[in-house]
Amino acid sequence: MEEIFFLIFIFIFIFNNKKKYIILFSIALIIITNYKLDISFYKIVFFLLGIIIAPMVTNLTYLLTYKKILPLNKKYFKKVYIKLDIIIDVLFEEIIWREIFIRYIINKFKNVYLELIIICFLSFLFVIAHKIRSKFQFTEMFLYTLLLSFSSLLLNGINFGLHLGRNNYVSFLESVWKDYE
Repeated sequence: MEEIFFLIFIFIFIFNNKKKYIILFSIALIIITNYKLDISFYKIVFFLLGIIIAPMVTNLTYLLTYKKILPLNKKYFKKVYIKLDIIIDVLFEEIIWREIFIRYIINKFKNVYLELIIICFLSFLFVIAHKIRSKFQFTEMFLYTLLLSFSSLLLNGINFGLHLGRNNYVSFLESVWKDYE
């Protein structure tokens, strides 16, 4: 039953892309799956580690995609550039796409190959939902989405930090360096 609701959510997200529908459906999905947020010491440590290493991991995906390295601006490390809208987006995306779906629904399959195919397919749909036009930006975002998905399976909590760190770092670079892409 949860799978049907999640597929409906994916289509709403891809074709409508309105935040109020995402928020309402996220709340409904959390209630339907009876999800309990697990916050542990290790999850907090991995979250902080993800924020710290996010600029380097972002540079790695940019290097693989664009064959260039983003500048590691010293101003970014001297002052925290965390914006509330980025935090809210990251929380909803990570809780819905990775925490609930990967941890709750995909683990029911008990077939590793099927799980990998579904994770790759959902990552592809997730990037399409962002309406990316450049093939390089699409490739970079797809690689980072796969990294977040697999990191949520291996080191639960680091995906939140990596996602928040990447979005803040890219937002900071957009404000400082207009031609970062």
